[in-house]
Amino acid sequence: RRYCNNYYYYYYCVVCPVACQANLNINREGGSRTRTRELDPNPEPHNNNAATNRDSNRRHKTIKKMVQITNRHTHGTGRHGTPSTGLPSTSRANTRSPDRKGDAGPSSLKGYFQKGKSHFLVLIVGMLLGYILLPLFVVEVADMDGVLKSIPDARMYSNNAATRSKGSSVASAEDNNPYRVADSESYQYLRPKEQETQPRALEREPEATAEDAAKDVAALTESEKRLIVDHGVLARQSMPTRTTPYVMKTTILPDHLRKKILITGGAGFVGSHLTDKLMMEGHEVIVVDNFFTGQKKNVAHWLHHPNFNLVVHDVTEPIQLEVDQIYHLACPASPPHYQYNPVKTIKTSTMGTLNMLGLAKRVRARMLLTSTSEIYGDPTVHPQPESYWGNVNTIGPRSCYDEGKRVAETMMYSYKNQNGVEIRVARIFNTFGPRMHPNDGRVVSNFIIQALQNKSITIYG
Repeated sequence: RRYCNNYYYYYYCVVCPVACQANLNINREGGSRTRTRELDPNPEPHNNNAATNRDSNRRHKTIKKMVQITNRHTHGTGRHGTPSTGLPSTSRANTRSPDRKGDAGPSSLKGYFQKGKSHFLVLIVGMLLGYILLPLFVVEVADMDGVLKSIPDARMYSNNAATRSKGSSVASAEDNNPYRVADSESYQYLRPKEQETQPRALEREPEATAEDAAKDVAALTESEKRLIVDHGVLARQSMPTRTTPYVMKTTILPDHLRKKILITGGAGFVGSHLTDKLMMEGHEVIVVDNFFTGQKKNVAHWLHHPNFNLVVHDVTEPIQLEVDQIYHLACPASPPHYQYNPVKTIKTSTMGTLNMLGLAKRVRARMLLTSTSEIYGDPTVHPQPESYWGNVNTIGPRSCYDEGKRVAETMMYSYKNQNGVEIRVARIFNTFGPRMHPNDGRVVSNFIIQALQNKSITIYG
C-alpha cells in the first residue's frame, strides 16, 4: 500500500512509481477522497445514486490512466506476470499502438536502428567524402607534375658530378667527397626493378677469387684504403687521450672464449682500471655508471672500440642485460662523497646490490661485490682477519657506508645459499693511483695533493 496525501491505494506490483506519481497528480487536481481496493482495468460502475456514480466514474478514469502509464513502462507484462490491458498510450513519445504492424518500442532492435539511422547516414557521407571525393579533388587541383619533378632520379647516384647535377635541379653539395658514391652497378638495392630477373634473396654472388680481391683493392681510393687500415688498427687498441696518453693493445678472442662482462661504476677510479684489464684480454665490456663520482674521461679511450659499450644508468633502478659476469663496484667510496648524500649511499649499496643479484640470478652470471675495510668499523684488532666481525657504530657519520656494505655482503651470501648464485666478495682497503679524483679526501691522495701544491702535509691520528 502506498500513501499519497492521505489517499492510499491497494494495487498490484505492476504499478510502478511513475504511475503512483501520476496518480498523485491526478488526485491533487480532482480532489477525490475515494479508496480503490485493486486496479481493475474495466470496473463496473455503481448505480446507487448520482454522487456515487460521479465518484466511481472519476475513479475509473484515474485507474485507466494509471494502467496506461504502467503499460507504457512495462511493455505488456507486469513484474509478477500481471497481463497488460492493451489500452492505447497518450504520451507524445509513443502515439502509435503497440499492436500495429511495423511499430517498435524504444528498446526493441528495430527502434534502435530507426533512431541510429541518421547517425549511420552521417558516417556513410563522411567516408564517401574522406576516401573518394577528397583524394580526387587533391589529384585534380594539386600540381603533381611539379612534385614529381622535384624527386631525384637514378642519375643522382652517378660517380660523375656533372651527371649528378644534370639529374636534379639541385646540384649536390658533396662533389668534393673523396669516397665513391654508390651506384646501381655496385649496390644491388639501387637497381631498377626491370633489371631484376629473380628475387634478391635468391641471387647468388659469384665466388670471390684472388684476382677479384686484387681488383677490389686496386679499385679503392687512397682515402678508402686508409679508412680500412685505421678501422682495423682502432679495433685492436685504445685511443690515446689526455687522461690516458698511451696505447693499450687488445687481444682478439674467438666467440666461445669471449665473455660479456658488466661493470657497474666502471667510469670510476678502480672501475676504469678494471675495464682496461678486461678489454686488453679481449672481452666485451659494458660499463654502467651515473657519473656521480665517476668521469667519462676515464673510459674515453675505449669509446671507439667495438667491444666496449657505455650505459648511463643508476643501479638503484633495475636494468635488463645479457651478460656472463658482473663486477659490482658502484658506490661512492671516499668519506666526503658518501657523506654528501647518506640516503643515496645506502640505496646504492642495498637496492643496487639487490638489482644486480636479481640480474645474476636471471642470466646465471657470476657476480663480484667490491666491499670495503669499513665493514670492520673502528677495529680493535690489527691487522683484521676475515673472521673478525668488526666494531661498527650504526648511527655514526660513516654508518651509511659501513652498514650498507655489510648488508650488501649479507645479501650476496643469502642469494648464494638460497638461489645458488655464484658470488665473490673482495674487501678493498685504501687504494690510490692514476685517474683518482683529486678531491677524494683519503689520506694518501691528500698527501699527494698537498705535496704537489707545496702545502704542509696533514698527519691524521
